[in-house]
This record gives sequence, structure tokens and C-alpha cells, in this order.
Amino acid sequence: MFSSQKSTPAIRQENKAMDTIIGPTAKMTGNIEVDGLIRIDGNYTGDVTSKTQIVIGEGATIQGNLSSKEIIISGQVKGNIYSEGTLEITSKGNLKGDIEVGNLVLAKGAIFKGKCDMKYTDKDVEENSLGKIDEDITN
Repeated sequence: MFSSQKSTPAIRQENKAMDTIIGPTAKMTGNIEVDGLIRIDGNYTGDVTSKTQIVIGEGATIQGNLSSKEIIISGQVKGNIYSEGTLEITSKGNLKGDIEVGNLVLAKGAIFKGKCDMKYTDKDVEENSLGKIDEDITN
């Protein structure tokens, strides 16, 4: 019923400099670090670090850790994720690995197998009405 609809990431890619694109026919091994946005549509083995955003396309297969402010996964990833901002797994995304993130967005149909550690500050707890409940449970 919903198969004809395209999955649209909640995280926008607007106004971001595209530093690197790894195309769908590429097969690469190694670690990569970029300042701007990196998009991977091919097969990649190794760690990827970006200061802004990592986008894993629908046909991509990644074996390695990802670290960035924002990460969008629409392909297959086997590795751990670190994001101080938002990790989004779209309806076509498949992640097997542990995550440490500020925010997590899972679309209907997304696959995630691993441990999740949501990072927050004391200010986040004060602003969130559930913070009081959380404190009561831990005390």
C-alpha cells in the first residue's frame, strides 16, 4: 500500500557543501574524514567521519563506524554510530550496531539491531517534563 511512496528524510540536506560522493558502482576500503557532507551510494569498508553530515543512500553497503553531527541511513550499515545531533534511519535503512546519539528518528520499516545510548545534558532534562519522572525512577 505504501510501497509507491518515496521515503523522505526528516533531516534536510539544504545549504550544505557536498564534499564527497561515493557513487553506486564504487567499492572502497579505508578511513575517510571530511569537513562537509559526504554521500555514499556504493560499497564502503572503513570508518567515516564528517563534521556536518553523512548520507548513506538506498543501494549502499557500509561496514564500519560512522561519526557526524547528522547521519541519514537509507542503505545497509554494519558498525557503530556516534552523532551529537540526529541519526535518522529511513524506511529503507538497515543498521546493525550500537549507537550513541543526541536524537533518533526511525521511519516505519526501518531496521535497527543494537544498543542505543541517548546523550543529553542536565538542561535537556530540565526542559523535558519527563525529566522529573526519570529522576524519580533512578532515586
